[in-house]
Amino acid sequence: MKNFDFILRLAEVIPSFSQLHAYCDKAEIFQKTFPEESASNARKALEWLVRNHLHMANVTLEPRETLNEMLKHPEIDAFIDEDWEFERDMRTVKKIGNYASHTGAQEVKKNDAFICLRAFRIATMLHSVRFRTLSS
Repeated sequence: MKNFDFILRLAEVIPSFSQLHAYCDKAEIFQKTFPEESASNARKALEWLVRNHLHMANVTLEPRETLNEMLKHPEIDAFIDEDWEFERDMRTVKKIGNYASHTGAQEVKKNDAFICLRAFRIATMLHSVRFRTLSS
């Protein structure tokens, strides 16, 4: 079983989660061989999570709203609930993912991709736990 296979169970109930799993799976598969691709997919997965969380919170987003802009919504602050480690992990994924996405930026190495993937796994698990708590 891979780190993000728990998302497949969610996709059985909510089909859109299959896209999240695709991003996560690529991030995990490419971590050692293609670290930039791994970090880029982790960032896409984070953006998917944030966008969908805001959608579930009935927040109207601009069509081209960036991840950075979405992270500034008060609903994200409320969801983070002063858990600075959770916020740090999301920002780590965004930062390393941005390096991977922009030509001429800092090179993403294997260890960077590992840190990004670990931070994203923690953020995903915390999101899952908090989402279930809020949904109850």
